[in-house]
Amino acid sequence: MAQQEPDLKNQNQSPVNAGSGAGASAPTTATPAPAPSSAPVSVAPQKDAPANKPDAKPAITDPKKGPVGKDPKASKKAYREVPNETFIRRRKQKRVALVILTVSGIGVLMLGIIAFLGQVSGNFTVKIDSRADLTMDDTDGTFVQKTSYLKATGLKNASTIYADNLPTDDIVDSSSGGSKNGVKTTESHPDYSVDTYMCYTFYVKNVSKDSSNFNLALNIDAYENGINASCSLIDIVRLRLYCNPFTEGETSTTHDNKTYANLNKDGKSSEIVSYENSTEERNREAATPFLNNKTVLNEDYTLGSQDMFRYTVVMWLEGFDPDCKGSQPTQAYVTFSMFFSVL
Repeated sequence: MAQQEPDLKNQNQSPVNAGSGAGASAPTTATPAPAPSSAPVSVAPQKDAPANKPDAKPAITDPKKGPVGKDPKASKKAYREVPNETFIRRRKQKRVALVILTVSGIGVLMLGIIAFLGQVSGNFTVKIDSRADLTMDDTDGTFVQKTSYLKATGLKNASTIYADNLPTDDIVDSSSGGSKNGVKTTESHPDYSVDTYMCYTFYVKNVSKDSSNFNLALNIDAYENGINASCSLIDIVRLRLYCNPFTEGETSTTHDNKTYANLNKDGKSSEIVSYENSTEERNREAATPFLNNKTVLNEDYTLGSQDMFRYTVVMWLEGFDPDCKGSQPTQAYVTFSMFFSVL
C-alpha cells in the first residue's frame, strides 16, 4: 500500500529545523526499481488455458522490455532506479521552501514571541484637544512646525527584549525628537530585521499668556490576543514614560521616568518591570499598574506661559515576564495613543 504523504501545511516549523529529513520517506509517486539482472524471470499470472488448447503457455515478462510479444509501438512505462538519497534531498528542499513561504518576514528571538503593533490605527498617535492652548513639535523643540497631531512610526513586528538591554536614558530620551525605534539585525541574514522596542520623543508647549492646566491620558486603543494558544501581549508589554521640563538651548537634561505594566494574573499585585536580578534597580522594582484595560495612566499637569515639556514613550515586550511563554501569537496586536485635554 502506498504511504500517505504527510500534511506539511499545518506543521509549525522554523527554517532552522524544517529540512532535517528525520523520518523522511520516498514520495508516493515513486516507481519500484526493477529486479536485478541476476533475479529469476518473473511470470505474470494468466487465466486458465482453454480445454481445447492444452499446449497454451503463459507469457514471459522481461523486466526491461515488458511482456514478450507485445506490440513494440505501444507506449512503455519508463523504469529507472532512483536512489533513496535523492528522494530525501527533494523532500528536504520541498519542506524548506514551504516553511520559508509560511514564516517569511517573521523573526523569532528568545521565546519566539511575535507581536504586530499598530495593526489597527497603524501607528502610535498623540493628539491635543482643540480647546487647549498647547502645541507640539517632534523635531528639536524649536516649534518651527507647530501641530496638534503627531504620528509615530509603528512596529511592523516586535520580538521580546529584556529591560536591561534597552539603550541608556541619554539615548532614548535625547533632545532629538521623532521615532527612534530599536532594530535587531544579524550578519547571517543581512536583509532581515526585527523590531525590539518603540521609542518616540516629542515636545509640548503652552502658547497662551497664562498658565495652562491640562490632563494627559495614555490609552490602550485596542488589543487582540492571538488566535492560537499563546500569551496575551497586553500582559507582557511595558511602557516607560519620560516627562521632563525643557528649555530651548539647554545643555543638560533630566530623565525622570516611570514604567507601567498590566497587573499580575491575580488582578491585585503589580508586575516587576523585568526580573529580580536585573542590573538596573528600576528594572527590579514593581511597575506602576495600568489603571484598567483601556487606560495606562491619567494625570494632570500645569504649564506656565511659554513653558515646555519633553516627552518620550518607550514600549517593549518584556521577555522576563512570567506570562511570556508558549507559542508565538498569531494575528495578535496592541495599539496605544496619548491625548492632551484641557481642564
